[in-house]
Amino acid sequence: MNCSYLSKSEIKKLEDTVKIMFDKKRNNIPFDVEYEYVKKTTELLFFLIPYRSFYIDRDLCSEFYLSMLNKTDHIINSYRIASNVPYLAYLHIILRTRTRTFVRLKNQREIKENKFITTYIKIENSMDVFEEEEEYLTESYIDEDPLEIDTDTTIENIIADISTSTPLDENNGDEEHDILVEFLKTKKNREKFLAFILNNINVLTDKEINLLSQIMNVSPNTIAKLSIKMHEINEERTIKRNNLYELKINNYWKRYIIIISELCDDSLSKEKRSELETQKAYLLSSIKRCREEKFNTNRGATIKVIAEETNNSTTCIGMWIREVDELLKKIEQIMET
Repeated sequence: MNCSYLSKSEIKKLEDTVKIMFDKKRNNIPFDVEYEYVKKTTELLFFLIPYRSFYIDRDLCSEFYLSMLNKTDHIINSYRIASNVPYLAYLHIILRTRTRTFVRLKNQREIKENKFITTYIKIENSMDVFEEEEEYLTESYIDEDPLEIDTDTTIENIIADISTSTPLDENNGDEEHDILVEFLKTKKNREKFLAFILNNINVLTDKEINLLSQIMNVSPNTIAKLSIKMHEINEERTIKRNNLYELKINNYWKRYIIIISELCDDSLSKEKRSELETQKAYLLSSIKRCREEKFNTNRGATIKVIAEETNNSTTCIGMWIREVDELLKKIEQIMET
C-alpha cells in the first residue's frame, strides 16, 4: 500500500488517536477532540488517497472528495477496532471500492450527456445520421424532406428555414400541448424557442431532439445539422472557458488542502481554528459554484454566440431563453397536476 500521502509520524498519530477514541467511546468518556482530529484527517485522505495511490486525475479527485464529505461519520463509525486492521488500511480499502464505483458512474453520465454529439457519424453522402437509424431518418423520409440542406448551408439560412417553416395548427385537447402549439404559431416565438434549444443542445438526448423537432414541425436532421455547426463555432471558446474554470478551481483546491492540513494541528487557538473553518467553508462553496457555472456554460451554445449568429443583442437572447424556460415550467406544472 502506497502511503506517500502521509508521513510516518502522521500515520502513527492517526492510528494512536483512533485507538484512544474508541477506548474512550467504549468506556463512555468524551472523545470529541480525538473524533474531530480523525474526521479532519479522514476528509483530507478522501482526496489524497485516490490522487496519490490510485493516480486519479486531480479534477476527478476533487469531485470524488465533495461526494464523500457527507459520508465521513458513517465511514469512521463503521470501523471495527477489534478487527486488528489498521485504520489507514481500512480507509484505503473503502476508498478503492468507492473510487472505482464513482469513476464508473461518472463515465456513464458523461456518455449519456455527450450522446447527442457522439452518436452522429459521417457517411459518404455527407449526411449526419444516428448510428441506430430512427424511422424519420429512413431514405424515403429524407428524400421527401423539404428542409434537406447541403453541408455548406450557413447557420443563418438554417435558422431562417426553421423559424419560417409552417407551424402546427392543430390542437389535440391536451392543455399543455395546445399552449405550446399556440406559442409556436408566430415566427418570433419560434426564434425564441430555437434560441432556448441551442442554449441547451448538448444535454438533449436523441429522443428529446426528435420530440422538439416534431413540436417545431421541422426535420430532426435540420436541428442536428444546426447543432453540429454551432458546436464547431463554439468549440474553441468552450475549451478556453473550461481551461479558465479549471485553473480557478485548482487554485481553490490548493488553498483548501493547505487549510485542511493546518486544521489537523492540535495546537491551533480557537480564534485561528475559527478563521480557518470560515475560509474552508468559503473555498468549498466557491468550488461548487465554479463547477455549476462550468456545467451551465457547457449545456450548449452561449448567449453571446447565439446573439452573434442570429444578429440580436445578448440581452434580447437572454430574455428569450428565460421566457421559453418559464413557459416550459408552466407546462410541466400542468402535466404534474
